[in-house]
Formats: sequence, structure tokens, C-alpha cells
Amino acid sequence: MITPWSIGYQAGLSPAVPAQARLDEAPALRQSLAGIFAAAQDAKQLPVADTAELDERDGELYLRVRDLYEAGRAAIRAGLIDRPLANFRFTHLRHGRTRANDPAVDPTPVQ
Repeated sequence: MITPWSIGYQAGLSPAVPAQARLDEAPALRQSLAGIFAAAQDAKQLPVADTAELDERDGELYLRVRDLYEAGRAAIRAGLIDRPLANFRFTHLRHGRTRANDPAVDPTPVQ
């Protein structure tokens, strides 16, 4: 199959060059490339969908924790909890010690 854009190029090639065979392969290659580019575009959209799902799950988790927190506050105000309130606070969480005094680590690997 000779296309208008290939006439000038084919005339300058030697008869040993299989130009027509290569030109006949072009439609199949274009179709294959279109499939590859479509798959690449779909792959780019997956992170967007994943992020949207993560945002939705994060929102659901936030609402559940908020409701649990409010229920705990209501129980404390109603006097339904007879244990020390320190058991329900995050007093055990402290800032870690600073590492300003630690010796510098040599980044070269040991051989």
C-alpha cells in the first residue's frame, strides 16, 4: 500500500529495502500504540481514584472517632465512669528526647 507521503521516500530507496512491507505494518503499529497510550492514560487516573477513596475513608474514620470522643465526654459528664480520669488521657505520650547530643553517623558503608 502506497500512501501519498511515502511516494517520495520510496523512489529514493534501493529495491533491497522492504519499504512497502514496513508501510503495510504501520496501521497495526498505530493501533497497538493507541492501545498502549490508552492504558497509560488509564494508569495515570488510578492514583486520582485511589486518593479519592482514601479521602472518603479518612472522613468516615474522622466521624467515628469524633462520635466516640463525644460519647466519652457525655459519659464523663453524666458520672458513668468511676475510674480515675487520668486513665483516659494521653498522659503517657511525651515528646521524645532530642537527638542533638547524639554523635554524627558516618554515612560510608562498612566493607
